[in-house]
Amino acid sequence: MNEDKQKICKLLCAALKATRDQCKLKDILYVKYTEYEELATLYYEDGHKKDINVTDDSGIQTIKDILACI
Repeated sequence: MNEDKQKICKLLCAALKATRDQCKLKDILYVKYTEYEELATLYYEDGHKKDINVTDDSGIQTIKDILACI
């Protein structure tokens, strides 16, 4: 199965936005820049953003890495 990391990020974003801690989260954008660089970028209402390295992650590991960084 080929996992859609952008879809996973969008669904995770919706769940996180429903929480008190992450209610200011606007979006999570997944981008595969190269074979060796994949990032999930969290964007917040105040303009702050956070890049998270998700290179070679499975879908569940992408979620775990994002949760570990917030």
